[in-house]
Amino acid sequence: MRVLREQLSQTSIDPGAEIGADAYDALFGEGRTMT
Repeated sequence: MRVLREQLSQTSIDPGAEIGADAYDALFGEGRTMT
């Protein structure tokens, strides 16, 4: 799951925000398939 955090910090989310994969998936859903 750490890889997902690295990638969402490189997207448009605040890199300082600790967002879990579940939270990211809940917010964006398609973010996981974006890789």
